[in-house]
Amino acid sequence: MKNYRRIITGIFAAFIALSVITADIGTAYGASGNNNSGAAVSGSINYDNYTQISLTPGEDETKLNLAWYSISAVIGTPQVQIGKKSEVGDSFTTENSTTFDGTYSNAISGYISNKVTVESLEENTEYVYRYGINGSWSERLEYSTERRDRYNFIFVGDPQIGAGSRNSDSQQWNDTMKKAVKMRTDTAFMLSAGDQVNTGSNENEYAGYLSPQELKALPVATTIGNHDANDANYTYHFNNPNTTNYGKTNAGGNYYFSYGDTLFIIINTNNTNAAQHEAHIDEAVKSQPDAKWKVLMFHQDIYGSGNQHSTKAYIIELRNKLFPIIDKYKIDVVLTGHDHSYTRSYQMLHDTPQKTQKEAGINRVIDPTGTVYITANSASGSKYYDLESFTGLYAATRSQYRVPTFSSVTVDNVSFTIDTYRTDTMQMIDHYSIIKKFEKKYLLDLIAEGNEKAAQQHKYEEASFNEFKDALENAKNISSDTGAQEEKTANAYLTLSQAINGLAEKTETPVDSLVEFENKTIWTSATNPYAPSDGKLKTESGNTGTVVAGTFDGAWLGYDNLYFGDQGVNEITIEYASNSSRCAEDGVAQIRADSEDGELLGEIPIPPTAGSWGTFKKVTGPLARRLTGTQSIYVVLKGTTSQSQPFMGNFDNMVFTYNPDIKDPETPVTGIKLEKDKAYIKAGETIILEATVEPKNTTNKNIVWTTSDPQVAAVGTKDSYNPQTGKTSISVTGVGAGSAVVSAVTEDGGYKAECSITVSKAEEPPVSVTGISLDTSSIEITEGSTALLTAAVSPNNAANKTVLFTSSGSGISISDAVYNGDTGKTSVTIKALSSGHALVTAASQDGGFTAVCSVTVKAKSPNPGNNDQKTGSSNNSGTKTNNVPAVVGEGSIRLESGIDANGNAAVEIKPDDIKNASGKSKDNVLSIIISAPENAQKVSVVIPAQEIKGIGEKGIELISFDAGLASLSVTPGALNKKIGTNSKSIVVAVEVVQEEALTEKARAAAGGRTVYEVSIDVDGNKLDTVESGSMNISTKYTLARKESPSKVVAYFIDENGNMKVIKSSKYSQADGSVKFSSEQTGRYVVAYSDVSFKDMGEAEWAREAVDALAAREIVNDAGDDLFSPKRDITRAEFLKIIMNAFYTPDATEKCTFTDVSQDSWYYNEVALAQKLGIIKGNGQNGFGGGTKISRQDMAVIAYRVAQNLNKDLGQNGTVAEFSDKADIASYAADAVKAIQEASVMRGFDGGKFSPGEKATKAQAAVIVYRMYNLIY
Repeated sequence: MKNYRRIITGIFAAFIALSVITADIGTAYGASGNNNSGAAVSGSINYDNYTQISLTPGEDETKLNLAWYSISAVIGTPQVQIGKKSEVGDSFTTENSTTFDGTYSNAISGYISNKVTVESLEENTEYVYRYGINGSWSERLEYSTERRDRYNFIFVGDPQIGAGSRNSDSQQWNDTMKKAVKMRTDTAFMLSAGDQVNTGSNENEYAGYLSPQELKALPVATTIGNHDANDANYTYHFNNPNTTNYGKTNAGGNYYFSYGDTLFIIINTNNTNAAQHEAHIDEAVKSQPDAKWKVLMFHQDIYGSGNQHSTKAYIIELRNKLFPIIDKYKIDVVLTGHDHSYTRSYQMLHDTPQKTQKEAGINRVIDPTGTVYITANSASGSKYYDLESFTGLYAATRSQYRVPTFSSVTVDNVSFTIDTYRTDTMQMIDHYSIIKKFEKKYLLDLIAEGNEKAAQQHKYEEASFNEFKDALENAKNISSDTGAQEEKTANAYLTLSQAINGLAEKTETPVDSLVEFENKTIWTSATNPYAPSDGKLKTESGNTGTVVAGTFDGAWLGYDNLYFGDQGVNEITIEYASNSSRCAEDGVAQIRADSEDGELLGEIPIPPTAGSWGTFKKVTGPLARRLTGTQSIYVVLKGTTSQSQPFMGNFDNMVFTYNPDIKDPETPVTGIKLEKDKAYIKAGETIILEATVEPKNTTNKNIVWTTSDPQVAAVGTKDSYNPQTGKTSISVTGVGAGSAVVSAVTEDGGYKAECSITVSKAEEPPVSVTGISLDTSSIEITEGSTALLTAAVSPNNAANKTVLFTSSGSGISISDAVYNGDTGKTSVTIKALSSGHALVTAASQDGGFTAVCSVTVKAKSPNPGNNDQKTGSSNNSGTKTNNVPAVVGEGSIRLESGIDANGNAAVEIKPDDIKNASGKSKDNVLSIIISAPENAQKVSVVIPAQEIKGIGEKGIELISFDAGLASLSVTPGALNKKIGTNSKSIVVAVEVVQEEALTEKARAAAGGRTVYEVSIDVDGNKLDTVESGSMNISTKYTLARKESPSKVVAYFIDENGNMKVIKSSKYSQADGSVKFSSEQTGRYVVAYSDVSFKDMGEAEWAREAVDALAAREIVNDAGDDLFSPKRDITRAEFLKIIMNAFYTPDATEKCTFTDVSQDSWYYNEVALAQKLGIIKGNGQNGFGGGTKISRQDMAVIAYRVAQNLNKDLGQNGTVAEFSDKADIASYAADAVKAIQEASVMRGFDGGKFSPGEKATKAQAAVIVYRMYNLIY
């Protein structure tokens, strides 16, 4: 459909009938002697023309099916002749086209139905075709094939021509087709969900349905509606592929076809035999077992909202028959009509809405469960049904605007997007995308395609290109973010895909062939030395209008921005009058480029035309070269003038034309230049190189692009020339780390330019598991008791630490596995049921590595002793504990506890257990794991104080407590400072705080969420604080639908009920917990801070960073819920953000900068930063808070913060030096290098850092957020 606008209007459908005897093609096709074109011309449609062509998709994308009526007086083999447009030229021959024979059958009285299938069509190719009988042909028509890896189709419902007014229905149907095809000129085909006409036997209505000009170049796959079903006319008009004997009515039955990776299955649900439909679907699916997408279309809506059909018993019965089949064959999308209103369902499975899905933005689902059902409104407006007064549970959205609608559907190998529009305003009324098995490489591939589009900016309308450019920039930012989640990456893919699809090509500008001389941009200010008056050029009446007069030797006129199109012009004709008695006899008009003394394009003799002024003549001459695109032309008049012959003539107009008989002169190439000679990219990233072939007017601008090492840098398969800029661009993609040289060599002359490409490593692949170990290889327990078994995968930084536990043998059961985020280990509880022996196997999900523990269960002793969990003892702490023996492993102690009447679970650790476990630790962590019943409200562990005091000497650096309710870890040093010489015990406890125990203010702040209290006591004395940075807390949190992990935050609740945000709190997707560090014991709650700013659409790539910082009260709005992401940020603003992210500034510090007053809103942050050496002033004892911060100063501050916090930022892969390294100030060089290596600041295209460039608020937020993720 690329060149729909060039399809011949008034195409052949029926010729004037001359004589039946002559077997003229017009007689064979025509219903009468009228010229029935079948196209809507000036609002007129010929409803007596039954012979219009009807295109249908073939059985796959290489085939096209055609059908048409002809009059029965002429019978012969129907044929279609088709060839590539570029080869056919003015006439069809056996060499440039292929002829396909078809079949015919009797249709309605007086007519034959002809059907032909065209084969071997190539992708993305423009064709011309004609159809006929017995060698008599129609006029030629155009048809284009489209891409197969990503394509578009139109979906419509119920044109139903004749349901209202036949003429009005047809005219609105034509309007819908024009708008739908114009919006996406690359449309491959259309699907119509039935009821093409109101009365299946009415050929006048079929004439209205087939009347849109667009349908002569657009295949349509239709289904049979209830208004089509009773008459055979449907099957006469449509040549459907892969028809089966299933689902038949008078109009025909079921069929299917494929396009790209998609299988389209069409069934006739006027036949309600579900077994037949299942057999048809089964056949279709087996024919395309590798289809990525399966689309089912039928007429009757089974999940609609119209008040005439959706709740009827026959619809519900049909639904109950079909949904199990649809579920069984995992149909992705179902398209229906019938309802004359629009509905999109939720994903449906087992007749139940599947509302919880993984989402990549609004109405964008990833790997969803179930099927989505789309019910189309009327595409012609012939009839509408009001919506039911209630919304069905299955309906995600529904609408009735009482205007025609259509859907534009885009499909590729990972996404299926359907956008629905109303035709009166072309406003989108619904958008829905499914994305399946998405990988980041698909985004990178789409970015590469986007880069090629970006290089052709001149082809597109400004508004659509700007939207595309923003989407491309966002996609590039997200693709370079190694921490970007699948949802975010998929959303960027869909947004960019939609923007590429929405690129609107500029309407071809009419060539400026006729130029009136008086319409100059500028003309000479000089005067005629021989003129009798003022001697300046002037305009006056003459010939048929206005002419330029008063001309003289050396006078010139300039005409800027003349457009000569892609074909260009090579000849000029000038219309003028020259009086032989007053004008130069040897006059010429010089045609020059760009200025009055610019390149000479031609000289046109302008001798006298007569002995008076009234005789105008035209003279024509060639131009030195063909002019294309937009040019500035100057006309310079030259000749021998004198006192008696002072003038050159009066000039009316000039006409530029293209003459194919004039050969283009050869202008040789003299050189080539690349816009850059160095570039720095990461593997997987793509840049655009631009080359200029010199001179600008050279004939052969072709360039051969090569790479010295395709394993490092690969060049695109096709370059793009921009006639506006004279530049040729090509994409270059980083493949692997290293250096390569990309060369651009002119086809003419072999001139070469080179660009050195340095490619750094892409993000590191996930670390794979290499092994698994258990903390013990054998366990012996008593019947009725439990034991903990812990597994650890190696290495410690493996990406997937999931461990699966299974048991074999007798006598035990095992619990669900529990992952400890602090230790990276996974545990199960083994319960002894009866005496016997069993094996417990731990297997890593990644790699399938296994480790086995042998478990022996002994019979229960008649005297339970200490194994009776109902007995207990009191210790020096006063806490009543259970006396179940601990299971001691390598660096771990596992204890089981019951609960008392108050829901308290308490355990005590013996000194020997501490000694044994800490002595065996391999990772310098002592893990204490308490297994308590799920309904426990408080879990406590009593630890011998003196054993803890000496634990650091054994190499233990961290003590981890997993209490089930929550986990905490603390350094031994933090506890040692609280342990005295005579201290006996330490009690660590985690408790669920009951609502009644909270103040009214605290209850309101918690908002019904669980509040936990963490406490540490030494000999009954509560520790309110511990050493800063020495205690970490973790608690489970289940993300609700649509909650972003970055906005889940922990709060400390003080004794007055005030909530204080814990800035370090982060949600971990690995184990579904929130982790944070704190120096305070007390009460905590985890909540979702749903903050957002209305203007972040301006910088979508920074939204996550800004929202995350705002959720932690590190940044706030600029008023009216706005963030102003594109505004430049000042030094004071940046410092306040980064200091608030990592410190708690207060009023205790003093600032000595002379330009920072004590009442400044950033005083405390500056004072603390000055004290810590993070800022050092501007050399004049000033801070310069109101100055906009440069990128290099931002890097310096970020680097000094990391140094002050003793955080090694590390190196995220190999990085290349910035190409503008020399521009970086010496004081900032180390900081920029460190920040670059940590991927906190990554530079720009071309490998530049731009140290002096100002930063925006969005950029600053992203930098602080990247620091936040590295430090916390």
